[in-house]
Amino acid sequence: MKKEIKYAAVFYYEHHYAKKGVYQVVVRFPDLLEVGLPAFTGGDSLEDAIAMAKEVLEMIVEYAEEDGILLPDPSPLDKIQIDPGFSSTSLFRILVEHVSIYL
Repeated sequence: MKKEIKYAAVFYYEHHYAKKGVYQVVVRFPDLLEVGLPAFTGGDSLEDAIAMAKEVLEMIVEYAEEDGILLPDPSPLDKIQIDPGFSSTSLFRILVEHVSIYL
């Protein structure tokens, strides 16, 4: 049976810097970034960003298992901090949701 692995992700919606009326979604996993893992990605839509986030999460989990890195316990959604350094005039929406994979 596959095990569910679930971490909170913060989805930052930004207006595209060069294309008017177009947006992009940057995804960050705060719990994993906090321990120094490269836990971020993005996409041209929410659906694309979720798919990319699942890929990144799967790669990080596999990398951690191979190298004996202990992953932190996932934080509850209400404890997730929005990155204060991630501010932009093009930022127009922030969404915090769980991203799950099954391994």
